[in-house]
Amino acid sequence: MKYVTAGDLKKAYSSDQGIPLGQVAYDEYGRKYRWLKNAGATAIAAKQTAEVSSWTAYEVTIGTTANAPFGGVRVSGADSVAQNYYGWFQVAGYATGLLKNGGNSISAGCRIRQSSEDGAVEAVPVDVTATVNEANVEAVTDAIGFAFAYGTATVTSAGADVNMHIFNSAWGD
Repeated sequence: MKYVTAGDLKKAYSSDQGIPLGQVAYDEYGRKYRWLKNAGATAIAAKQTAEVSSWTAYEVTIGTTANAPFGGVRVSGADSVAQNYYGWFQVAGYATGLLKNGGNSISAGCRIRQSSEDGAVEAVPVDVTATVNEANVEAVTDAIGFAFAYGTATVTSAGADVNMHIFNSAWGD
């Protein structure tokens, strides 16, 4: 099992692949990461969601399709992963995302998904009835996880941090 440090996660963005694509690593808190390529035309910044653009090539783009298979949440540093660069993307565990601009408030326990606008997260609408759990992640595309809280129970400001647990990861084993 490969372990990466916080320093590794922050400095590992490169135009040189260097590490085998799809490589799995864990940080000291047990959060799961994969080494992926940003194949999109837009950089993926910290706390933005990503979606799978190629399952076989381990490529992701910024998450802008609410119902797309979820690829990961880039939370490992303040820098962004530029177009055609490689980096560590978190694919399971506790993470921090951003509340979508104009999105509904998110309370602890609320199911969340990536928004269709800007790689942020939003509450899953009440009319989405798919059962979400780790056993059927292949079939579920709406929810990416659930929100939790420490300090405050509800996030209301657009662009504010949303504490979440990712469990609907495309590459979660």
